[in-house]
Amino acid sequence: MKKEGNLDFTVRAKESFLGAVKDPYFRDRDSGVIFDLLRSGMRIVPFGDYLKRYIYRKAELQGDYAEIPVSVYQEILCEEFRERQVPCSFTPSSLRLRNAAKNWLEQQAVNRQVVLLLGFGLGMDAGDVDMFLTKALQEYGLDAKDPFEALCLYCYRNCLGYPKFEELWEAFRAAGDGESLPAAGGGNLDRTARFREKLSGISGEAELFAFLDTLPGARRQGVSARQAFDRLYGKACGIVAGILTAAEADTAEKNAGRIREALSREDRLYDCEKIRRVEGEKERHVVYTREQVTPADLEDVILSAVPKDTHGNLASLKGSALEKQFLGKRLSRQRLAEILAGEAPVTRYDLLTLLFFVYSQEDTGAKDRYLSFLREANRTLEECGFGPVYVANPYECFLLMCLLAEDPLGTYADVWELSYDPVKTGITGIPDRRV
Repeated sequence: MKKEGNLDFTVRAKESFLGAVKDPYFRDRDSGVIFDLLRSGMRIVPFGDYLKRYIYRKAELQGDYAEIPVSVYQEILCEEFRERQVPCSFTPSSLRLRNAAKNWLEQQAVNRQVVLLLGFGLGMDAGDVDMFLTKALQEYGLDAKDPFEALCLYCYRNCLGYPKFEELWEAFRAAGDGESLPAAGGGNLDRTARFREKLSGISGEAELFAFLDTLPGARRQGVSARQAFDRLYGKACGIVAGILTAAEADTAEKNAGRIREALSREDRLYDCEKIRRVEGEKERHVVYTREQVTPADLEDVILSAVPKDTHGNLASLKGSALEKQFLGKRLSRQRLAEILAGEAPVTRYDLLTLLFFVYSQEDTGAKDRYLSFLREANRTLEECGFGPVYVANPYECFLLMCLLAEDPLGTYADVWELSYDPVKTGITGIPDRRV
């Protein structure tokens, strides 16, 4: 029996996750247990490791995959590409195949084009390519609304090699280069999954080009994700509106108490007048609506424990011991404003963080809250073309562990705070939270 080593990233991550939440100290010091796991017990799996694992299994190599020299994987990769007549780039490039292969095997992350190219170079099917996109890149799967990716998907499904893909793509570009194509219609083609379903029924080139002609020239993958974002953002704003209103009411109650105490020493007013003044003070507070909640309000609630600089902006992630784990995951007011203005695409992390916040306010048992979140998260991600919640991703594992804590949002905040603690991190120069 061959020894693969730690090839199953998901199993390994689940073991770490279960070890943390079943820790006897989890209930009493959940944030500490989570912080320790994120900092030293979970590593971010580099893209190169996913690629090595795929080649290891495809080539039926023996031994621990991590101990096999990169040169072995590099040679296999080059042979596969040459055999299938696949270049190292979709566009003309001076980069040599051997150098490109070595880069892919050693890089932390790559762009989507590399994964699509590897699909042809390694003879992957659509499921393999989707796995790389959704797990290795943590992005959405093959986008059947984009002409280029739709054509790639068609070729993967029909076992058509790169030369045929290139022929079809050049023919499509020659017919209009995708610049004057009409926008895709609504109805049954609104969602990513429906585009893929329609493409799966295509069997000939004429039908394929007719389908491609219905697609917009620019990528529309973000439509489903933006719709999901708007829905969750509205829910989150409604919750924050309640929190802000409760804070205003609490302040008004305290002010009313001070007035009541002062009036108790006042003899010139009737008791009914005193009561009127006290009750009037109680009612003198703002009742927020979700429309009044701003991205800054949401940031203040979700990222309440992250230090701020003298300009009121969140401290740089460079000051956090969890910089690598949390990079690109913070739902700051700038990030929210960019999405709302249509200046940035919605990521899976935007959706998961908002959904986590919504469920963190649910008054249910930890297990029910966790399972309900998982069901809705996976359904939402699938609708948007993303892969399901992935426990091997440190940030997503972090959200799941927080949901199993007694106070999810409080634990979320505590871990962020610990990550900026100079004593625990050894990082100096972190701004004082009180600034």
